[in-house]
Amino acid sequence: MNRPCPYFGVTDGSGYIRILNVPAGEHNSSVRHERLGQQQAHATVPLNREAAVTFEFHQDGTDYGLRLNK
Repeated sequence: MNRPCPYFGVTDGSGYIRILNVPAGEHNSSVRHERLGQQQAHATVPLNREAAVTFEFHQDGTDYGLRLNK
């Protein structure tokens, strides 16, 4: 069941987004591009630290997306 989530955003002109106040723990995230589809990733957010997830879309539609957890 999908629930509304308070953690979302829209990318800036360079394709970056920063989502603040995400609680520590295990999280699944997804991004959607109107023409290139959707990608998903898992991230572990450490207590009082930042985590980064990088998605990469390609014009040809191949899914070589990077899923990093820092």
